Amino acid sequence: MNYRMHDKLIITDNNEIIAGGRNIEESYYGMSEKNFHDLDFYLKSRNLATKVREYYLHMWNSRHVRKITYGKRYKSGKHYNKMVDKLKNIRKFTLYNKEKYLQISKNLDPEISGLQFRKAKFLSSYNSVTGRFEPEYLSTSLFNLSLRIKRSMLIETPYLLPTKRMFKLLEYLDKRGVTVDFVTNSFCSSDAVPVVAAYDNEKDNLSGLGVNLFEYKGPDYLHVKSAVFDDKTALIGSYNMDPRSAYINTELIFVIEDKNVAEKLKSIIFEDKKNCIEVKFNKDNSEGGYYNCVKSGIDIFLYTFFRLFSNLSLFYYQF
Repeated sequence: MNYRMHDKLIITDNNEIIAGGRNIEESYYGMSEKNFHDLDFYLKSRNLATKVREYYLHMWNSRHVRKITYGKRYKSGKHYNKMVDKLKNIRKFTLYNKEKYLQISKNLDPEISGLQFRKAKFLSSYNSVTGRFEPEYLSTSLFNLSLRIKRSMLIETPYLLPTKRMFKLLEYLDKRGVTVDFVTNSFCSSDAVPVVAAYDNEKDNLSGLGVNLFEYKGPDYLHVKSAVFDDKTALIGSYNMDPRSAYINTELIFVIEDKNVAEKLKSIIFEDKKNCIEVKFNKDNSEGGYYNCVKSGIDIFLYTFFRLFSNLSLFYYQF
């Protein structure tokens, strides 16, 4: 009951792929009062698209997926009418901004054509041996890939709650002298207060592993899931650095082993770092200095409550 599909994927003509962290919802497209800051990845490869489509078909034909039928009562209900009105508004919004979208497409063309890659992998939660979706299958693949890091690991993730295995990896990388940077949400920019409360309680543990933490100031919510290993491997997908992605969700990750692509992704992450505050671990303050933002009374209460009862915070997050 607690398992969920967390993948975000578009495949066109069995040749083009769009993936990343973006959901199909207004706040991911700049149409809400407060929106999510996200990242999409466009890739053109018939071979890779074929593999990704196979994954999609496994999901589509899974026993966990069923077709929804709409009865007459539902079609006449207020929720249905509300959904239709929203779709009409989205269409108007798209038509109104048509020229802007066309301009964005033109601007992207040279950049897309200039980023050629030699080697790419598609990692997912589907285990072809067992024929089942197993979240830990992908987590193990990512863990094994991370063990090969020699110099640096740069990760951008909205939710940073390392699992026990993740802590062991960080300890291993620290002993090898690997530079580890995380860009993640702060209390000011997080859309999940209990999660950021649990994260803040883990800071002391992270500080002992030599990691560098950069916390996003907002005002939007950070929702990017990406990474760069050793300045030569780029990773983009739906995977968060948290227990949900590790043990509960179906996820996917694209791994591009190309220095040019990795450099481009690194520059994008560094742009986000400009809107971050680096956490300074010392006796007086290890919180990042971001508590001057305006938050609602209920958010402040929840944050304080879940920081005091960190185990409850993790329980809340899992459900």
